[in-house]
Amino acid sequence: MTQAQCERERKGRKIQTLKTDVIRLGFHAQEVDEVFASTEIEKLLLLLQEEEGDATAKNKEGENHNHLRPLTLWNGELLKQLIARVEEESSSEEDDKLVADQGTEGEAEEEELREEEMQVLEAIYAEGFQLLSNNSGSSSSSSGVLSSIENNNLRYRVEVKPTQPLHMANSDDESTDINNICHLYVIANRRGYPLSSPPMIWFTNSTLPEVLLRRINIKLHEKARELSGQPAVYDLMEYAAEGIADWQVQYMKEEGLSRERIERSDSEEYAYQRKKLRAAGKPYAHNDVLIEQQRLTDETNKRRQEQVRFEMETLTSRLAGNFLHQQMNERVKEEVDAAGRRAMNDALCRGEGRDEARKAAEDAEEKMRKFHGLK
Repeated sequence: MTQAQCERERKGRKIQTLKTDVIRLGFHAQEVDEVFASTEIEKLLLLLQEEEGDATAKNKEGENHNHLRPLTLWNGELLKQLIARVEEESSSEEDDKLVADQGTEGEAEEEELREEEMQVLEAIYAEGFQLLSNNSGSSSSSSGVLSSIENNNLRYRVEVKPTQPLHMANSDDESTDINNICHLYVIANRRGYPLSSPPMIWFTNSTLPEVLLRRINIKLHEKARELSGQPAVYDLMEYAAEGIADWQVQYMKEEGLSRERIERSDSEEYAYQRKKLRAAGKPYAHNDVLIEQQRLTDETNKRRQEQVRFEMETLTSRLAGNFLHQQMNERVKEEVDAAGRRAMNDALCRGEGRDEARKAAEDAEEKMRKFHGLK
């Protein structure tokens, strides 16, 4: 094998490892292949092969969490393109109309709001806030492409602290700090944010499975679209911190139910096949018995795969129904709170005291609950 062939093989392995790391973060393989197949990404990969060494694997983002390195590569351009594909899958036609041309004045206002939001987040989360932009300044000298990306992507990450401890895989211990380390990666300066578009975000945790990570990120993207028109990162942080533990428990229950059904079906089928063999009473030789056992095992595995496929197909519809129900409850709660605030504000404007205003707010909230059929 020539040196050139060895080099191509080495690059191919490196790219494949990078793709695997990206999939572990919750992206689908098809989305990853589409991004890596683009010409621009291939050029950036070639630059990465020339410039990346041991120091890259030990940088600040990857020293203890090397699997998170794809989120910071090329000044966030890889993450930006991956999130864009996830948003295309989960967005509706109405969401596509969120971005509007704000003009020069609107862009200046957006930039000012983004800077203010970033300063507020840094003040609130202190060491939990990390600015990622301009962390790869040495790379910008290698290519005009990289330098332009660096100028375009304002990136930072904020540590999300779950309000309830997460469950560790294969363990009942919930006290491990590593299990509860979560981050929200933010690309803040997308066109229209925060006046007419949500930010580009991606949630990460090193212990959660990729299916659950993607589900959490879909929920955060939907919440971000609801908050469009205002700085949303802090609200998304609170939303994630309060919901992560519940989402994990729900996922674990669904996975446990599917596994229990598959195992029960396999056990019943195995017992049935054993009865058939005994009833036949054929003088099987040892090899014949082994062949028959292998056939039964293959059939069992095939049924298990079909059962898993069926569960995955029905899971989406169940989750959609649960989400719509949850979304309706949240909207009712928002309407109740808004009715109470309006009633209190009207009472105060009429010159009534605090007790009267509070009583008016409670009456308005009760009336709104009855309107929606709640007690």
